[in-house]
Amino acid sequence: MPVRIPSKQSIYKVVIGSLEHWKKMRKCVRKIIKSGNGMDRPTRQVMLEMIQTDWSGEYCPLCALFSGCGSQFMCPIEQYAIGCNYSGSAWREVSARSTWDGWLFASNDIMRILTNLKRRFKDV
Repeated sequence: MPVRIPSKQSIYKVVIGSLEHWKKMRKCVRKIIKSGNGMDRPTRQVMLEMIQTDWSGEYCPLCALFSGCGSQFMCPIEQYAIGCNYSGSAWREVSARSTWDGWLFASNDIMRILTNLKRRFKDV
């Protein structure tokens, strides 16, 4: 079966989906912080229970698209930023935070990266 190359339009739509995914998670974290639990250790399980998603690649629209390509094509985050699985990456910074407050702060970089990707792919 031939590998299907993602079109720039499909990448744009998935970047929008990823932005929405992170907005939803950030909203969830704000609720956690507002409830007085901002200093608790972030866990995927808490977020899964609240909104049925988390920050793992399992729920990432970009990961879904590029894993579906047989990983033969590079995710735009890998192309235009440091990628996700490298030391010092925005995703690693979010994952390494020891409080929900820190998680929310670190997620600003991911939002910036995705917003820049949205601009990059919008006019293609």
